[in-house]
Amino acid sequence: GRRHLTTQLVYNLSRGGPMDTTFVDVLGGWRAQVAIAAGFAVVWAVTLETVSRFVARSWLPRRAWWRVAVRPQMQLMHRFGWPRRPTRRFPEGVSEAMARDAFAYVMTICAQHGLSALAMLPLWSSGWDASSLLERRAFALGTLSVVGFDAYDSIALTVRTFCSRFAIRRLLGDGVGPAPASFWVLMVVLHHTTSLVVVVPMNLRYLDHAAYHRTAVALLGAAAACYGAGAVKFALDVSANRGALLRCKGIVVFQLLVVAYARVYLWFPAVAALLAAFRAREDWVFARLGLCVAIALSAFNLVLLAESVGAAAKWLPMRYNSADPRITVMGVATQAAALRNLGDHKKTDAGCPGSPPDEEVDSPPARLRVAG
Repeated sequence: GRRHLTTQLVYNLSRGGPMDTTFVDVLGGWRAQVAIAAGFAVVWAVTLETVSRFVARSWLPRRAWWRVAVRPQMQLMHRFGWPRRPTRRFPEGVSEAMARDAFAYVMTICAQHGLSALAMLPLWSSGWDASSLLERRAFALGTLSVVGFDAYDSIALTVRTFCSRFAIRRLLGDGVGPAPASFWVLMVVLHHTTSLVVVVPMNLRYLDHAAYHRTAVALLGAAAACYGAGAVKFALDVSANRGALLRCKGIVVFQLLVVAYARVYLWFPAVAALLAAFRAREDWVFARLGLCVAIALSAFNLVLLAESVGAAAKWLPMRYNSADPRITVMGVATQAAALRNLGDHKKTDAGCPGSPPDEEVDSPPARLRVAG
């Protein structure tokens, strides 16, 4: 029956030759690794939820640069499925408080992925044959850290996407808003599911494969670097001077190069090498499972590449125009005027300004123009 098929799958994923015994010695068998991943899920849920709420509700409202960053953060949310105008599911549309929560959420991903990548670096730099048991354990723990985060985030995003607003408040706390279905598909189906399905089996069967080390470090490091750089980009008031616009362009180019290198140049050859290794060992369970995971994560990588290309196409042709000092690229005036504009809208929690009209969020730049 179904229980027998599940047992057989687990057995197929964890069995193997003498090298598999070496892999099991690193952190134990699949039960031990699932337990470690579950422990990470609890740790990340408590730690990151606490930090995220502090950042969103206490730290960000006191930062002057947030008055500039709120507009591009709202635009990013619109591109990933949040509505531009109020709906039944989102009666406030995208409020300023929701933008703060989303910004803090991205920062927690940046921190978690960065720490996990740091744990994997020693094995990646040494190589399997020259690595110590400590380096191998650090790499495996880094991968399980990602599994734990993805498990916790999958549960939270599922609740935010499919449960009522009342259930969201009861399960996740006050102030947590819903998420759109398109964002759930992108994050849970195309991204989180891949690590939840393959990391523990990979640790038990192919922990020594260089392509596994390379892709894990590259993808996590790229995510941390790009998300962190994106936060800095959002905080730049490009109407202030030409230097701010040049820094913004530099960040856009940096993000595009990192995404193209990690998620295209490294990813596709590495996943092809892993699939070839599965077939060479006649590991047909892994070959089929790996192909499904490769397709899903490749789609996710191409979505991020398209977002980076779109940002470059938008920003790189821009030229600074000092003739009109009033409006920035996001439709927000310079720092003092941004504060004044935000203050005109209704107040939300903690006395912070509410969501601006949609026309103001998407208004075109007056001080920046497209060269041509």
